[in-house]
Amino acid sequence: MLLHSRTARGGTVVLLALPLLLASRAAHAQINIGGANPLTYSQNFDSLPSSPTGTTLTFTDNVTLPGLYSNRTTFRVSNGSDTSGSLYSFGSGADRAFGAIDTVTTGEHGFAFRFVNTGTTALTGFTLSYTGELWRLGLNSAENQLLFSYAVFTAGAGSINGAGYTSVSSLDYTEAGAATPQAGGAAPIRTKQLSNGAGTAITVNPGEEVWMRLWDVNEAGNDSGLGADDVNIAFSAMAIPEPGTLVLAVIGTPMLGLVALRRRRCNGRARADAGR
Repeated sequence: MLLHSRTARGGTVVLLALPLLLASRAAHAQINIGGANPLTYSQNFDSLPSSPTGTTLTFTDNVTLPGLYSNRTTFRVSNGSDTSGSLYSFGSGADRAFGAIDTVTTGEHGFAFRFVNTGTTALTGFTLSYTGELWRLGLNSAENQLLFSYAVFTAGAGSINGAGYTSVSSLDYTEAGAATPQAGGAAPIRTKQLSNGAGTAITVNPGEEVWMRLWDVNEAGNDSGLGADDVNIAFSAMAIPEPGTLVLAVIGTPMLGLVALRRRRCNGRARADAGR
């Protein structure tokens, strides 16, 4: 809806298209890291809806959960009893996890966090941990996987489907299938703690963005429902030199040259005096 204002001469001035403006801002938002913003991020997914179960809801990038993007426009709420291919808010109450079930019809599902370096120095690494949760045990003999990868993009060029993603195998969540399917119910069937230990080296320059992605692989047979919970990420950044260090760096180099020049002149005079 456009907002209008009458001028003193009877004209009309269009102030702004508020809904369109807000929608545009939301579509390009992200999680800011560095500078005045913290270098850490945590997400427990508990702000996701816990009802109504078995209902398809709209997923909107960066709106359903700020900073979260996916390759889908819908998701469902379930305690593991569903078999439909979809993104899912898994859980039996307020404690939620986010994940997916794949099918041949729907294909594979993925979701990612988008971070932008708002600092003045490069991000140089990250440590990440999360809890993998099994909410439905599928009827198949294959391993079911939620694969982790990350990618660095120039400002505004990032995409969950973009090229250049790098895998980190220690952050892959894997569960074996079973001969008898099983739903989670009041709690996940199993959980697993995953982390990349001492961390992973990256280079994200100021203004660039890094996407952290979990991708559910479509396996043969009936896939399991895998989710992620309690995500914790900490970035490391290149230190900002102290002002005094910068001054010394700027002044010190020419001063060293001047000292060396004076020494050469003094040595030359000494040799000349000795020759006399």
